[in-house]
Order: sequence, then C-alpha cells, then structure tokens
Amino acid sequence: MSKKIGMVLVGVVISIIVLIIIVMLPNKDGNQEVVNKEKYDILIPFIESGKYGYKSYNGQVVVKPQYDNVELSEYGVGIVERDGKLGFVNSKGEEVLAIEYNDIESMYNGYFKVTKDDKCGIVDANGNMVVPIKYLAFYPGEIMENKVTYKIDSDKIGFVELNGKEVTQAKYEYTEDFSNGMAAVMLNEKWGYINSKGKEVINFEYEDAQLFNSKGYAVVTKRIGDKQMEGIINTKGTLVSEDFYDNAVCYENFYVLKEANNENQVFINIYDYSGKLLYAKANSVEYFKDDKIIVISLENKYIILDNNLKKIKEIENCSINDFSNGVAVFSDDDQFKKGVLDVKGEKIIPAEYDEIEEFINNSAVAQKGSKVGVIDKQNNIIIPFEYDEINDIKIIKADKNNYYAIKQNDRYGLYDATGKKILDNEFEEFFSIKNNLVIVEKDEEMGLYNLSGDSIIHVKDCYISFRTEGEEVLIYVEDSGKTMYYNNKGILIGEK
Repeated sequence: MSKKIGMVLVGVVISIIVLIIIVMLPNKDGNQEVVNKEKYDILIPFIESGKYGYKSYNGQVVVKPQYDNVELSEYGVGIVERDGKLGFVNSKGEEVLAIEYNDIESMYNGYFKVTKDDKCGIVDANGNMVVPIKYLAFYPGEIMENKVTYKIDSDKIGFVELNGKEVTQAKYEYTEDFSNGMAAVMLNEKWGYINSKGKEVINFEYEDAQLFNSKGYAVVTKRIGDKQMEGIINTKGTLVSEDFYDNAVCYENFYVLKEANNENQVFINIYDYSGKLLYAKANSVEYFKDDKIIVISLENKYIILDNNLKKIKEIENCSINDFSNGVAVFSDDDQFKKGVLDVKGEKIIPAEYDEIEEFINNSAVAQKGSKVGVIDKQNNIIIPFEYDEINDIKIIKADKNNYYAIKQNDRYGLYDATGKKILDNEFEEFFSIKNNLVIVEKDEEMGLYNLSGDSIIHVKDCYISFRTEGEEVLIYVEDSGKTMYYNNKGILIGEK
C-alpha cells in the first residue's frame, strides 16, 4: 500500500503531529476544507487471524477484521485494502468510498487523490468525487485557493478547481501556487501571471516570478545585460520599484531594494508602497512578523518600527539579536554584556549577563560569570546560577508551561518552573512534551513518562512519537517495520 502515515523517527527528530479539527469554512489561505463539524474519531489498525480491522481509542472494535491492509485514519476515514484495491471506511465502519482504486494519497485539507487505471481524480473525506478521474497527475499536488494544478496527457500544466471546473488549459511549463487571486505561470520559458479565472493578466516577460503578498505586490526577475535583476510589481503589472536592482524583497507594508557598487558594498534602501524612501543605506532590515515589528540597522544605531512603519524607538551603542516571543537579546557595545529588550525597545533586563539564549515562552538559559541558570522576562531567577555549562540546562516547551532538563553527573532530570523534581537525574535526553507526556532516552532505550513521574512505555531499539487530538494521545512505537499503537495509559490498542 502506497499511502504513508507521517511519522518521524525519534532517533533523528521527535515529531508531534497535531490533528486539526476542521469545520466547513475557508481557512486563512482561502482553501475550502472538507465538511465535518464533529471531532474526528481516530481509527486504529489492529490485526486478527491475518486480517485487519479498526478499533476506537478506548479499544472497542469499530470495524471487524476483514481487510488485507489498513492505514491509521486521517480526517475521520481510514484507507483500507482488499485484493489489491483501496477505498475508505468511516468511524461507523461504513465503506464511504468503494474499494476499487489503485492508490490513494492525502492532499490535506480533507481531500485525497485517487488513482484508477493510471488516471487520477480527487475525492473528499465523505467519499464524494469532486474532481473526475481523467488526469495524468496533480502536480505538485497542493491545494491553494480551492485550486490544484493538473497534467492531463503531457508535461504541460493547468489548473482545476475542486468542483471539477478547469480554470486553464494544460499549457504551462511550470506554475506557482495561487496567492491573493493570482498565480505565476511559465509559458515558453518566460514567467507571467494569471488571475483566479485563468485569464493571463501580466505579460510573460520575466525570468522568475514570486507569489503576491497580502497587499498585492510581488518580486519579479528580469535579465538586464548579463545580470539577473529584481523589481517589484503590483497586480496590474506596473513596476512599483521603477527600476530593477540586485535584490528586492516584499514585506507586508514596505519593500527593500539592494544594490552593490563596484567595490561590492551593498546599499539597502527601504520604501513604503507609495514609493516614499523611508531609510537609505541601511546595514540590514529584519521584519519579525509574529511580534509585528521591524528592526533597521543604520550606522551606529538601530531603529524599531511598528507594523505600520511608525517609529517606536531609536537605540544606540548596542547590537540587537533577532526578536522572538516578544523580546530580543541585546549586547552592550562597551562592556560586551547582554540584556533583553521588549518590542517597545525598552531594556526590560539590563546588560548584566555574559550569555542569554533565546527565550522559550517566558524563560531563557543565561550565563553570569562562570555559572549558568534560568531567568524569566522579569529577570526573576527560575533555576539558580549554580551550573557550569550552557548545555547543562535545556528548556522543554510544553502545552502551556516550560519544563527544565537539568544535568547532574552527566544525566538529566526533569523539573518544573517551581524547581520541583519530576524525574530523577538518570536520563540521557528529554524530547517533546505534549498533553502531560514526555519522551525520554535512557541507556539506549526510549521511554514515555507522564508529568507525575509515572513510566508509561519502555522500549529498546524502537522509536516513539505521538499524535494528539484534544485530550486523546495516540502513541506510536515503531520496531523493524511494525507499528504498535498505545493510548496515554500505555495500553496496547492495535498494531500493523
């Protein structure tokens, strides 16, 4: 069976897969998502007498063993196989998609590509055929603004909507995703743009073309002489930047043009979308979308702007690191000590530390003199400064609060924000925490504990990850191609 479940091996990276509850609304990208007003029930594979069925999270049999193979459910349906053909069952055990397809692959947003006799179409999670089976491929297969690219009988690409209506013929060599009602497409080795109705609205004259941002501006590339130069256009195709430069970048409310002189000195100029020059010859500009601020480095000073380009603060005689979680670490140019700024440019922690790591939620590992501890954004000490190395303390982000892995005698223990010990210092590593469960490594074994300190699962030469939906946690243990599924109490539910 070619349908794969997304699972990352703990030996490399621990991945927590959060299943999102979908309602019948367009998401922020404008994509229509599958209709399902209830929380999805997880269908968990199990095997009995050589046949597969499904159990619910509480271990009850939902679908009796009758299939040659099954997959863990997505969007409330499970892909099942019988006699080499695939279909769907729902949480009631009903076959909502006939078992007659050669392949089924998730396209996310609750839609699935189905293949039959070397042709493919698209169905939703209720088994409804939304795009008929007549296409060679959907390439690259991502749904954007209710559309997907298709190939029908050659390498040429077109767009089809999720109601089966073809927006364009299959005639383009390459395409980008739709964004704000526009998509970049390549025709005869030149890039231009089409609108959501498939009309070619910006001429095919560019070497490259990027997505339009939320304000309707995009970066395009044009060959001028022997150089590839960049400029900025609006949705009418007008060159807003008036010329082409070595580099151009569109942000939400401003754009940046960079050019180098004969001595390879780079000059950065910052404009608003009316074309007004805001700052000239900047050393750098950074836009921190989550914190909604812009930091511009000029000679001997930094300027912090809000999202509307209003100046918040001008700061001199220091260096500023990236903003994250509402703060940034700064360095005092005179003493080379570090402190913390908030998004208003205020020094909420004075420059008194030798090192401050990135803040995770409300806390960060810091070094003062030769000792290491943990501080919060109010400069309160959470973990005392009595450890020798930065990596003696690791912050582990949980659902709401941070936890702290602290090394003593080359082994880590787990502590909460009050300093209470949860797990003794006997572990080589702590990984992700989710829904009060933490994955650990000890003596070459992987394990799972709850935050009360109770052992849930211990395995050797296996890999652990988990998926959550609400309070339900489904634990995967993979061993030599076999996957076992446990609930959050460590009770084996199923396997495949």
